[in-house]
Amino acid sequence: MKEATTMVVVGADVHKRTHTFVAVDAVGKQIGQLTVPATTKGHGKALRWARSEFGDDLTRAIEDCRHLSTPSAGSG
Repeated sequence: MKEATTMVVVGADVHKRTHTFVAVDAVGKQIGQLTVPATTKGHGKALRWARSEFGDDLTRAIEDCRHLSTPSAGSG
């Protein structure tokens, strides 16, 4: 595990088949990236990766992806 000296934010860019997780430090410098299948197994792999690389003291962010998970407006 890397020694945490600054804040780390792990953000997720979600798509139908894959999710990409990117870790950045306090000044926005990318310090890690992982793409996994959009499955429960893939999500577990991402959590294990983030914890092993950056510890448990993380801030997490996810893009607004309601357009992928709710019916379209006006349907039905």
